[in-house]
Amino acid sequence: VRGGVLLGLRRQGDEVRIEVWDSGPGIALADQTLIFEEFRRLNRGGQGLGLGLSIAERLAGLLGHRIHLRSWPGHGSCFAINLPLSEAQVVGQAIAPDAGSEPRALRVLVVDNDLSVLAAMQSLLRSWHCEVLAFNVPETALAEVGDTRPDLALLDYHLDGDATGVSLLQALRQALGTMPAAIITADHSEAVRREVESAGAWLLHKPIKPLALKSLMARLG
Repeated sequence: VRGGVLLGLRRQGDEVRIEVWDSGPGIALADQTLIFEEFRRLNRGGQGLGLGLSIAERLAGLLGHRIHLRSWPGHGSCFAINLPLSEAQVVGQAIAPDAGSEPRALRVLVVDNDLSVLAAMQSLLRSWHCEVLAFNVPETALAEVGDTRPDLALLDYHLDGDATGVSLLQALRQALGTMPAAIITADHSEAVRREVESAGAWLLHKPIKPLALKSLMARLG
């Protein structure tokens, strides 16, 4: 069996569209939403956990973009993403990079019960050369984080059971002492804002903007 993959770019107004075409078996319309679910595979053999597309979709969401899919059963598929165009940079004399343009490498604790979000955050933070301690269960985080206090804790507000990022932060501080922390949530309510503020933590709303996270981390430098 032979197949191919084609990567293409095309301009659409003030955006550029990046497309990945394949000549595979295609995906039926009824399955085109399912394939982005965690651990979802279409029983076509091969290896993998069924996390790739879920992680890709979450990463795109963290960056404020959306993955588009078109597919023709028996003929192949096309995955695409639209990105804004920017002004061309004039290349001149080499200039030393601004030391404040990237956050310094930190030891970051991330706790989120959504495995695909957890993987996306790990990927983003590691691209900034951070040491990442990632957990999806609060009790495991408390047991495994060790005696070294993280430089920053990024905690999802809604965790499993009755746990919240705020309650986990209180437990972590009791065990390790004061540490900078941000609570991450899609809840824009005033009650959550006040709770996070009272806990002495920053509030980040989903979907997380990498620039906002980078700015927060730069404050710790």
